[in-house]
Amino acid sequence: GGLAAGYGWRSSPWAFGVEGDVTIGGFDGRAQGGRFETGALGGVRARVGYAFDRFVVYGAAGAAFASVEYVRGGARDSAVHFGWSLGVGAEADLGGGVSARADYIYVDLDRRSYRSDRELTLAPEGGLARIGLNYRF
Repeated sequence: GGLAAGYGWRSSPWAFGVEGDVTIGGFDGRAQGGRFETGALGGVRARVGYAFDRFVVYGAAGAAFASVEYVRGGARDSAVHFGWSLGVGAEADLGGGVSARADYIYVDLDRRSYRSDRELTLAPEGGLARIGLNYRF
């Protein structure tokens, strides 16, 4: 699960926006004989889209971060990674200030060193498919 906030405006037929979000977990994996777990993954992105009827299709780009813990051989170490993200998505106005959205975000984070039973480096990257509901004030 996660939380997002942003600001958007339209200049028909174009839609523009800035958004920030934080997702808890969901970007975990295995590397070099151990596993890494994401405590939080988030970012700030600019959005540009094309609006028609009650729909907007958009692209987004911006900065990303993740707090990551690496576990191997009973030892743990953690770090915060920074990087960039690119995404595409669609949003549909459901009425009453509510919209539904689906998007795909690709995240590429910087390389950080971890110490477990030996020193290693990780540079997490990958994609996330997300769905959500928004409420506009």
